[in-house]
Amino acid sequence: MLAGLLQRYRLNGIGAFFPWTQSFRRQALTQSLLEFITVLRQRHMPSADQTHALAKAVQGLGLLTVAFMATTGIAIWLSGDNIEIAHQIGSIHELGAVPLQLYLGGHVVMALLHRCFGQK
Repeated sequence: MLAGLLQRYRLNGIGAFFPWTQSFRRQALTQSLLEFITVLRQRHMPSADQTHALAKAVQGLGLLTVAFMATTGIAIWLSGDNIEIAHQIGSIHELGAVPLQLYLGGHVVMALLHRCFGQK
């Protein structure tokens, strides 16, 4: 699994997961999103080639969210007996809960859409 991720980074560059940093990637993301909406309105799922920029951007946001949650969780653990600091970091940690739930829920919704439109 890790080898697969590293291969993706080599082929596409890490910028593919964070398209908002370059204008040509933002344009590809916009095109991918419009294509997704257009095809979905026709009750079909677009091909992976049509939505690769959107999928990579969502994956990048998911990676950032999980990294944020892991980092703040470790910081809480490392705070040890200092309850005040643990609570302060916990307040920051809680900010990542909703984006993580949206990310995971979005995966469920996309799986259901694929199932409903006949793609498995």
